[in-house]
Amino acid sequence: PSRRAPRLLTCPAPRAQELLASGSDVIQFSDTFMGDEGCHVVNELLREDTRVKSLDLRGCNIRADGAMALAALLTHNRTLTFLGLEWNGVGMLETGVQALCKALATNPSITEVDLRNNSIGPSGGAAIGAMLSSNTAIRRLDLRWNNLGVNGGDARPTRAQPPRVAAAYARACCWLCICTAPRGHHQMGGSRRLGPSTR
Repeated sequence: PSRRAPRLLTCPAPRAQELLASGSDVIQFSDTFMGDEGCHVVNELLREDTRVKSLDLRGCNIRADGAMALAALLTHNRTLTFLGLEWNGVGMLETGVQALCKALATNPSITEVDLRNNSIGPSGGAAIGAMLSSNTAIRRLDLRWNNLGVNGGDARPTRAQPPRVAAAYARACCWLCICTAPRGHHQMGGSRRLGPSTR
């Protein structure tokens, strides 16, 4: 998919403070190229926030260090419901995905995560499957345009769950696109569900 030219933003603090002061429940830094350093600033600003529901960080050049800063945010924040990380590189090192998944595993408020096009490989897919074994809040997880491979794409919760957790998986809409299969053996933009099917 085509991308717009990024708007360079070396430090998001002034913009975030402006949005917080305005009473907005949406923080949007999409295509600002703020990098990992910006994620540390966002962590400091939002970790104790009780109003912001949506954090959009598409196209911000976020890698493993930024993902770890966001993981620290999710460990404390219990208000955010949406985390948008499309078009970043949080999966380029395993430590980024692992930290994010560890935080999401116990976060009770996030219901939607967008991880499209983040260079997430098979080990990242396994970490996501393990995270879903603990998390029952996420209803939509978008993983299209990653490099999950067959093993990563087949990620499932790793242990038996009580009925209430199984029901949560059944409601969760987790879209996967396997981009490493030979041409003609996969469908770009195709989708399937993680967990028990409800249809």
